[in-house]
Amino acid sequence: LDASFRTPVQFSPDGNSIFISLVNPELETLVERHIPVNNRNMDIYSIELASGTYKKVVGLPGDDMFIGVTNGKIFWNNIRSEFQVGIQNLQDPDEMRLLDKNTQLPYWRPDGKRLSVMHGQFRMSEFSLNWDICIYDLNESNEVISDIQPFVSGFHEDMGLTWSPDGKWLGYHSHRSNTAVMDYGSEGSRDGLFLMKADGRDPIELAQDGREISWPKWAPDSKRMIYFKQDLNYGNRILPYIAQIDHETGEPEFIKPLHIDGSTGNFMGMTWSPTRPEIALIEETIPSKEYTIWIVSEDGDKKNIIFVYEACPVLSTLDYSPDGDY
Repeated sequence: LDASFRTPVQFSPDGNSIFISLVNPELETLVERHIPVNNRNMDIYSIELASGTYKKVVGLPGDDMFIGVTNGKIFWNNIRSEFQVGIQNLQDPDEMRLLDKNTQLPYWRPDGKRLSVMHGQFRMSEFSLNWDICIYDLNESNEVISDIQPFVSGFHEDMGLTWSPDGKWLGYHSHRSNTAVMDYGSEGSRDGLFLMKADGRDPIELAQDGREISWPKWAPDSKRMIYFKQDLNYGNRILPYIAQIDHETGEPEFIKPLHIDGSTGNFMGMTWSPTRPEIALIEETIPSKEYTIWIVSEDGDKKNIIFVYEACPVLSTLDYSPDGDY
């Protein structure tokens, strides 16, 4: 069956059939799961147990995710999502341009002439297997002068391409697998932080010890970067780490945790100050869903909480203004 590992299965009231969300009753090829944009919406089917025959029961646009059957009625969620990067002129609120559909996580090259994005639909059938990193070329007026171009692509997820401030190095997160895999956690999938030269050659797997390793944010010296990962040695908390590379070869010189005394939650956003030796981070406290913004010195010795707020669970981030004052 061409299904998602997240969908439940339930018997019909008479016990003769089951209900399940599927892309198709038959799995064609695993490669289809890794294509950024295609028609792989999930619909709800009934499958007769005696004969194996199937029938589409619900087929709305988007993903129809089966929940259950009660009193002879089917309950389900219909999920429709769309992402699209926009470029906004801060001096002119009316000047805003949208890029291709199914784009998110934009990052500028320091010279402003290239933009990286994550490209791919949000599909419940495979969730993130189909996400690639693409780029746009821009002119000095921030006008896009190229079509969307694949830059880091292959089997499984690639996301969060960031440039070092001097433009020499690129860092990104990847779950790269050597062959097409079935789902997010399939055997053979990496979970790592990768580094490559600005021309896209010779990727280096910088960090892979942990789970849910993030993409990096660079220090002003273009040698250090901060990222976070789920640390198996600290109760599976998501904690920040600092890596330093040899600027000529890209090989790691050290990787160490950034200890923040007083923190108890998971870190989910971080950025390096462009003008001061400090780092801003977002900490999520579970289960209260309280979020704390920390300003921490590079060695972790000095720290200050500047803001606490409540929000729904989100993949949050933050950034400094170019002059470092905000």
